[in-house]
Formats: sequence, structure tokens, C-alpha cells
Amino acid sequence: MGKQKASTKIELPPQDNILNKNNPDESITVIPNISEENYYRVLNTELILDKVNRKYRDLLIITSEHIKKFIKKIDSNIEDNRFLEINNKIIKNKRKNVLVLIDFSEYQKYETAFDLDFFGLKKMNLLENNPLSVLRYSWSCLSEEGAAIIVPININHNNKIINRFVRCTNFKISKQINNEIHAVKRNLMEYAFDRDRLIFKEANDMKEIGLIQDFAKSLLTKYNFNFSIDSLFIPYSDFFYCFRKETNEIVSFLRYSWYLPKHPLPCMLAKIKGTTNAIVLEKPEDYSYGEIFSPFVNSLTGAKAYKELTKNIIRHCIEQNENNIVFTTYDMKEPKSGGFFKDVFGFQDSGHILKYGDFGGDWGLIKGSEEQIIPIASRFLK
Repeated sequence: MGKQKASTKIELPPQDNILNKNNPDESITVIPNISEENYYRVLNTELILDKVNRKYRDLLIITSEHIKKFIKKIDSNIEDNRFLEINNKIIKNKRKNVLVLIDFSEYQKYETAFDLDFFGLKKMNLLENNPLSVLRYSWSCLSEEGAAIIVPININHNNKIINRFVRCTNFKISKQINNEIHAVKRNLMEYAFDRDRLIFKEANDMKEIGLIQDFAKSLLTKYNFNFSIDSLFIPYSDFFYCFRKETNEIVSFLRYSWYLPKHPLPCMLAKIKGTTNAIVLEKPEDYSYGEIFSPFVNSLTGAKAYKELTKNIIRHCIEQNENNIVFTTYDMKEPKSGGFFKDVFGFQDSGHILKYGDFGGDWGLIKGSEEQIIPIASRFLK
């Protein structure tokens, strides 16, 4: 995106698996009042009891508070200590295996377009304990290479969509058996480069992500960077950043957002310049979409970090084998990053210039598909 100069020295935090910000004003989700009747209608009671009481009776259970109450209602003999409570606390005792029960009934289909803006998304009643929250907490509870047995407990579900939720939350699917998804915890990337002077790191901790946001704010001074709006995309995004090994100074970052049901990409909430229209996606039920946000830092170190970040995210998308079409944008007045994605990764102009709410600037939307990216990127990814 836009070319900027910035240098922010930030003390990196310890890893502590905090999933939500403590500031209630920054909350992006609320828990709706869901009736028990709806759960009786959509949940597979027999399946739940089979997994909880028979097949996986020795495993701890991770699920939403609403589903926990439902399970206790259908079998009052299940004790509270079978459940791991989803909270902000540091998880010290990691588990080798957990049983994860999720209701996906509200996340069964994609929309081709969204008739709302960024503030409209902020007002949406998204479940606090939605599939993303449950899956991310499950990931944080597992030991290295630990495994989750993920069971969709609603009567009808879309396996392709569920698999995207699972991959979005840093799991690798090892096998699928009937109504079960066996998923292994994916280790996050971290390594040194540039003769051991810079560190590339994948962030999954809210304190780290908060530092990335602080850096973005300091970098994008001529734009209206809004923390609460930016935080809307944290639950369904991957974060990568580079920092100096000696000083812990962040020099560049990249956010990759997945398109999931009820979780639109930022570019889907933007408006096409001169209109009130949003972009329309082609067959989102068949193609997997994602969006890259990575401002270019105009310095030698920033350029090295930018190259490392973009190389890894393209490889990440290819290896996931899920992200068929990837969007990114660039400030029309500063086309360097757009040119990089076009020349190195084969991205093409979409024909749209977008306005991202009151963020500022005119942003050219470009996109790459697997067919375009892989032949060109293979040289760069060696």
C-alpha cells in the first residue's frame, strides 16, 4: 500500500495467548440472546452425547458458553471440570488433545457483496464465542503439535466452509472421519534473515498485534488509522512482522485477512470511487478469497523486510491450498507496492479504485489467482 517513512522502537512482549483486548470500548463483538429452542432445532443431540460420553469421554471439552449450557441441559451428569473456559488468562498447562464442539449453523453460506460500511460491521452482532474464538482458544490450549478433534454439532453443515475456519485459525487438517475433523496445531513462523540482523515473525498474541497496530498508526500518519475499525479484522487475519534483532524495533508488517461467512474482507466494505457501490465477488462458494494489507516502508531495511513478508505470505497462501484469489491495494499516488505485486507475483488490475471509508486516499485494487501467481512466484520463492 502507501509508501511511508517510519521507525518505531517497541519493546516486544512475552507470548501469553491473550485473545481479546481488555478495553471494553474496543470490543468488536457482543453475545446475543440465543433461545434454547434454536439450539434444539439445529444441534445434533445424539452426536454430542456420543462424542462427549463415549468416544472422547477422557478429553476436555472446548465450546461456547451457550453450547456448554445446552450440553449440561441434555445430560446433567457431565461435570463442569470437563470444560475448558474460554477467557483471557495465560494457559500454562498445555494439552496434547482436546475435543472441540462448534455450532456452525449461522455460518453456512457466503455473500457476493456486503451492503454496509466499516462502522456498519462494527455494529453487527457477531458471536463473541463464534467458531473463530473457540478455534483460536483451542489452538492456544494445545502443546506443540497437539491435536484438536473438531466436531461440527449442527445437523447440516458445509464442510468446505468449516475447513476454511479451521485453517484460518492456524490448524493443519490431518484427516476427516465422518463428522470429525482432526487438526494439528500449526507452529508459527519465526527466523532470522539479512545476515541475522532482522527477525521475521508470525504473531498470534494480542499484545504483539497491538504493537503492530501502534506501528501502523505511526507509519500511516497522513491517513486516518482507526484502531477500533482495524481491530474488526483481527479474529480472521494472520499477522506477520519484521523487527531488528538488536533493538526489537519493528520495521515492517503484513496482515492477511480471510473471507469467511459474516466476516467480509476490508475491500468488500470499501466503496468504488465516485459511487456507493461495493465490489462483487465471483462465486465465493467456489473460490477462496483473501486480502493483503502491507504498507511499504521507504528505506533499505524496510524494502528487505517487505520482500520477506510478501514472499512468505504468497507461499503461505499457496501451501494452504485454500486461497485461490488474493487482493491487495495501493495508494494511487504511490504505486511502488502495487508494481511489486504485479511484477513479482503476477497480480493484475481489477479495474476498481476504492475509498476505504474515512481512511483517506484512493486505492487501486489488484488481484492475483493461483494460475497467475504460481508460475511467476516460483522463481522468487526458491
